[in-house]
This record gives sequence, structure tokens and C-alpha cells, in this order.
Amino acid sequence: MTTIQNNLIKEFGMEGLDQEQQKEILTKMTELLLKEISIKVLEKLSEEDRETFLGMQGESSPEEIESFLTTKIENYEDLVEKTTRDFREEIKTLIDLGK
Repeated sequence: MTTIQNNLIKEFGMEGLDQEQQKEILTKMTELLLKEISIKVLEKLSEEDRETFLGMQGESSPEEIESFLTTKIENYEDLVEKTTRDFREEIKTLIDLGK
């Protein structure tokens, strides 16, 4: 596990789960976060840029996609950081509700 993954495991109280369960939960969380970022990105892009972005999926490297988005969306990095921060808070709230 990476340092980031280990930090998330601690942050969300998953230390008691076996490594396979931790990995599965982290994978699902990552997928949800990427979907949330994609929704925000699509809201910010013009129709033409949306088509380009969607066409890049599966065809371009993550670095190429990020470079495209950085040029098309003002403060793209801030958007990703805020979305990630909001996502983490949402997960924490859901965990607290489940206790």
C-alpha cells in the first residue's frame, strides 16, 4: 500500500479490515471520486470541449487528459482539490452516521 492509501485507511478507520477489503474499498472510493471530478469537469467544459474530453477517454494517457483539462478549465487544480476535499468530508460524515 502507498502512503496515501495507508493514510486513507487510518483516516476512515479501516485498520481492522483485512488488506483485500481495504483495497476493495479504496478502489471503489477512487472510482466514485473520479466520477465526481468528471461530472464537475463536464459542467465546466464547452460542448465542443466535452466531446473532445469524452473522445480522449480510453484513447489518451491520464497525463494528456489532465493537460487538456488544465488548458480548458480555469483553476482546474483547485477544482480537483476542492472536489477531493468535499468527497473526503462526505465519506467521513457517512462513516460517522453509521456508528
